[in-house]
Amino acid sequence: MLVVDSNVVISCLLRKGVPYRVFFMNSLFRKFELITPEFLWVEVEKHKEVLLKETKLTEEEFEEVLWFLREEIEIIPAIQFLELLPKAKELLPDHTKDALYLALALKFSCPILSGDKRLKKQSVVKIFSPKEFSDKL
Repeated sequence: MLVVDSNVVISCLLRKGVPYRVFFMNSLFRKFELITPEFLWVEVEKHKEVLLKETKLTEEEFEEVLWFLREEIEIIPAIQFLELLPKAKELLPDHTKDALYLALALKFSCPILSGDKRLKKQSVVKIFSPKEFSDKL
């Protein structure tokens, strides 16, 4: 099991680089179950217009990549891990959004896939960058 952070999904939507290859390879080999809080899709939708401008993809191509990512990542309702949010906020006092991902990782005792360097400052949960994780696949 692996928690997916929003910055990895946004990177996939911006360009088909290492983050996209991670999802593609995992879709073939099914080595890891990918999970995320429902908040991830709220973040993506909030930035959709900016992402569309920066990707140079048509809206249809953008939606295809988004659909693929939604199929690969299971949504975990916040009710299942909210009790760990205070602990996550304690570990990441200045990063409330990241605390949701950390709380989910704490709940399932699993690492997080993220390019966010702030998350690596805590030492309770292992954080893999897309490059580090692609080496595991």
